[in-house]
Amino acid sequence: MKTSMFLPKIIQGGMGFNISSWPLARTVSMLKQQGTVSGVALERVVAEILRRGDHSGHLRRALATFPFPKISEQILKAFYVPEGQSSPTINTPVWSVKPSKLLQSLTVVANYAFVWLAKEGHDNPVNINYLTKIALPQMWALTGAILAKVDGVSMGAGIPIQIPDLMTSIQTGKEISYSAGHWHKRRLCDAF
Repeated sequence: MKTSMFLPKIIQGGMGFNISSWPLARTVSMLKQQGTVSGVALERVVAEILRRGDHSGHLRRALATFPFPKISEQILKAFYVPEGQSSPTINTPVWSVKPSKLLQSLTVVANYAFVWLAKEGHDNPVNINYLTKIALPQMWALTGAILAKVDGVSMGAGIPIQIPDLMTSIQTGKEISYSAGHWHKRRLCDAF
């Protein structure tokens, strides 16, 4: 995250499910304001875009830069349909206290891709917004955003008291202490 002082005149809100998407956040940031990607359920958004063929190629371009290629290849193999289709090739897993490795990987990759795309082509800050009450995916979502060098994180719908320590642990590779689900005291390297 950048440490220089940045005071925008406009701070774009990170509204809802795929409303504040990466193109909007990128445009706002390119205008030297604060662009914000909505991080809510990005794993579902990315899975659906890939199933429909990713006609623009944006997601595949972002995934090609993901620092763990085996994981991005796994996600493409599971969800990408070159000609696109509306019926799922594989159902998108849902969050539970014991999520599948595929869902964990998809969440990291999805958050990485949207932040990476929002930051592409400029050096201005990009923020991501999450809902605190949607706690189960937080560790994985933040990991993806941090890997993409997100500049800020905002959170609503609750008090995100654990998030600063969680982010520091992710960034430094220290043991993570997070009380949502079974991730209590895990290292980021254990995820990959």
